[in-house]
Amino acid sequence: LQTIMQFLADMCKSMNNAGYLNIDDLIQLKNISKHFHKFIIKFIIVMLDKEKKDLNKKMIDEIIYIISKLHKIKIKKITKYDLTKNLNFFKSKINRKIKVKEEDKIIANAYKIFKKFKIVTSHNDIILNNFIFNKKQKSLHLIDYDFLGANYEIFDFISFIEENDLENHKLSNYYWKKVNSFLKISNTEIRKLYKFFSLYWFYWATYTFKITNEKAFKEIADNKFRKLN
Repeated sequence: LQTIMQFLADMCKSMNNAGYLNIDDLIQLKNISKHFHKFIIKFIIVMLDKEKKDLNKKMIDEIIYIISKLHKIKIKKITKYDLTKNLNFFKSKINRKIKVKEEDKIIANAYKIFKKFKIVTSHNDIILNNFIFNKKQKSLHLIDYDFLGANYEIFDFISFIEENDLENHKLSNYYWKKVNSFLKISNTEIRKLYKFFSLYWFYWATYTFKITNEKAFKEIADNKFRKLN
């Protein structure tokens, strides 16, 4: 535990200087997290709050560029990221009835919008702490490709805002203005997809809490459920 605390202290110092973890920090964090997963999860939530506060227009531009660049990569026989299959799996593993207001309507509205967009190579987990800062190159890099798969082009762009709870962030309008310069989506459609993502990540977090019993996932599920009702 003493080693962990010293590492986190050093990492906080590094983060205060650069704003983000560098690659070496991240690798060490992942190695340590194998043994101290619950402790690390709590730390990352604190780190995520810091990253939200540090967002600026330059970073938003770079994040949009990185996502767009990934979407242009062609991968043969890429696995489909099946939203319907995943959602049904999460729901089937939860042993209690959960009532989400107008759930069927939320899902139907989302798929109607999704079908307007092409299928691309998608990251499918665009959270802020999956972007790391390279001090030498002074640039952001997207990491953690565990969920990489073919998905609708709009998925990652909506996910970045909704997963990180940035709907009301001061830069959300700037973000969507930039995205709308190449992907046409109305404010009404964005709001409908926010609802779907809240639903999707609510069931994911509820299922993940069940199998891990980690409080952090319960907090995520509660947050998403509040958005739905």
